[in-house]
Amino acid sequence: MDISTVAGIDIGNSTTEVCIGTFDEKGRLTFHASARTLTTGTKGTPENVRGIRTALEMAVGKTGTHRIYPDVLLLNEAAPVIGDTAMETITETIIMESSMIGHNPSTPAGVGQAVGEIIRIDHLSRAIPGKSYIVTVPKEVSYETAASQLNAAWDQIRITGAILQRDEAVLVYNRLRHKIPILDEVAKLEQIPEFRKAAIEVAPAGQTIRMLSNPYGIATLLDLNADETRQVMPIAKSLIGKRSAVVIRTPGGNVQEQTIPAGEIYISGERRTSVQIDAGAEKIMEAVREAGVIADVDGQENSNVGNMLRRIKSGMHRVSGQQPENVRITDILAVDTLAPVRISGALADETCMEKAVGVAAMVKTSHLPMQEIADQLSEEMGILARVAGVEAVMASMGALTTPGTKLPLAILDMGGGSTDAALVTEDGSVAVTHQAGAGELVTMLIQTELGLHSRMTAERIKRSPLAKVESLFHIRLESGEIRFFEEPLDPRLFGCVVLLEPKKSMDRDGAYAAGTNSAGAYTAGTNFTGAYSPGMSSMGSHTTEANSAGEYATRADSAGEYATGTNSVGVNTARANSVRTYNAGANTTKTNTAGSNSVGAVRPPQDSPWEMVRIEEDLTLERIVDVRREAKRKVFVTNALRALESIAPDHDLRKVPNVVLVGGSAEDFEIPELLMEELSKYRILCGRGNIRKTEGPRNAVATGLVMSWWGNRHGNE
Repeated sequence: MDISTVAGIDIGNSTTEVCIGTFDEKGRLTFHASARTLTTGTKGTPENVRGIRTALEMAVGKTGTHRIYPDVLLLNEAAPVIGDTAMETITETIIMESSMIGHNPSTPAGVGQAVGEIIRIDHLSRAIPGKSYIVTVPKEVSYETAASQLNAAWDQIRITGAILQRDEAVLVYNRLRHKIPILDEVAKLEQIPEFRKAAIEVAPAGQTIRMLSNPYGIATLLDLNADETRQVMPIAKSLIGKRSAVVIRTPGGNVQEQTIPAGEIYISGERRTSVQIDAGAEKIMEAVREAGVIADVDGQENSNVGNMLRRIKSGMHRVSGQQPENVRITDILAVDTLAPVRISGALADETCMEKAVGVAAMVKTSHLPMQEIADQLSEEMGILARVAGVEAVMASMGALTTPGTKLPLAILDMGGGSTDAALVTEDGSVAVTHQAGAGELVTMLIQTELGLHSRMTAERIKRSPLAKVESLFHIRLESGEIRFFEEPLDPRLFGCVVLLEPKKSMDRDGAYAAGTNSAGAYTAGTNFTGAYSPGMSSMGSHTTEANSAGEYATRADSAGEYATGTNSVGVNTARANSVRTYNAGANTTKTNTAGSNSVGAVRPPQDSPWEMVRIEEDLTLERIVDVRREAKRKVFVTNALRALESIAPDHDLRKVPNVVLVGGSAEDFEIPELLMEELSKYRILCGRGNIRKTEGPRNAVATGLVMSWWGNRHGNE
């Protein structure tokens, strides 16, 4: 059988990639095109066939006017991997007898501290002359009435502050003859105990409270002794970072911080270990290392982590058809974080940053279902399809087309659910590892720590740099650089933090491409025009000459990448998200099936290289950048070191000479730099791959599959 044109197909957890190349009679290889689309279904299941066919049609459509069709399809050999994440909060703050209010209303009024007894505005007639009072105003009382009654009472009693249920602090403040600090937006005002001593504080604009977030400050204002001061420590901690607060002294009232039973993890490996989740990430990872090679992991019944571990096992059982006893968790990654949790007993829907642990787990089966996919492709398309090579080995072969590489070579493939690594030595031996935790865990950490309502917003924050719009003609990038524009920005962006996403452009196949950043989502549809004739092979003028020295000639049009990723820009895919798009004039709202809106996409000036997406949450640029970078460091840097150490000779990182970063996360604008910075400490040469000099870090496995065919062609046939 005279086979000359080959398509390598890499089915990943998130994306499916294709590479098409042709061998001449002397085995010289010419690459024609490549394409990428979202994986349909779970990796390693028959649902993948639809995505494979879409990617093939896209690649064939890019081979030119005279289409080049493959004669054989080569699939990567890989067991399906399912990853999942769970968040366990391990501390909880509980308010006893309504002793504290502390939150960030958008418009408190006045500045400073005040001390007095709590009294309702309709009980002012009961006030004792000469005493100091803090007045509570329920929502039934209008701001005009409240201001009038406070002004009228001023001559008889001393009013030092006010607490409002409505969002009307500024309106009341502007009508008072004597200015006082006012806290508003307290939802459960009726639960504040009356005639108890309290302290109120409103911080100056742009600052946070200082006295009530300091236990000694509370002691100063409320005349506490040493034992009482120790008891208010959780109160002070909970009020850190707030713009306004009230602390009420009640006989039995206090704020408690307690540890929540978060469940236990049981690790079965070379040694059996167990660890409590509330021990923290460091102790959990120590238990993982002590267990050695992990055979399985279970979690305590009726805990978040236990439910998560059982959920991913049942998911693998469902999609793979394997017996439950053959589905095992092979790795976990734990990360310490902080989660904004609503305070139990709070009166103004206050939240407190509580300790939490994020856990990622990965499950594999011993079954390799890729042959079932190959058989289905052969039947549907009439093309010879074979499972051709181990995924990690093929990725290493593809990575070797990156200029400046040689054996021994290690690769890091950082995806959505797992971080994979392989080391190929000069004698051809290969060491492979799969580690739980990658992009999805980073997204969860960002969403949790920033308190975002939409997971899609967290995904977009993970992928794109930020800027602050400081005027209608300039922005300040997160790097500190100032960028000016000739045209004015949309006025609705003024003063906002925005994401800078690459502008979308239509390529020749009708799909959106977003450069090298994978924030642009490929929208599946009719991209290939004309009937697909699998039995034909159009060669000749479209075959670029390649010499016997092994130089690979690649068609220019194969450099056009389909940016996919897991989020969507303009088109919402996996997760529903409402995106507000502002055009030149009127505001139009596009609402999908579910989800809440956290970002607003605004049409940028013509001279802007970005789409500017407004962050709706009240977060500073510095806070978002710090959380994003730390989340990536906790997950990607930690996992890269774990993975490389497990495959390094004698488990010594310094014996790993070269590392090539491949996969979707290698396209990230800061992950490669974080890894290079860390690995340089071990004198490891590390960088983002550039497969075939054109593909960047993408298409390594698919390229390796094509390259491997000539030497194995008789077996493949």
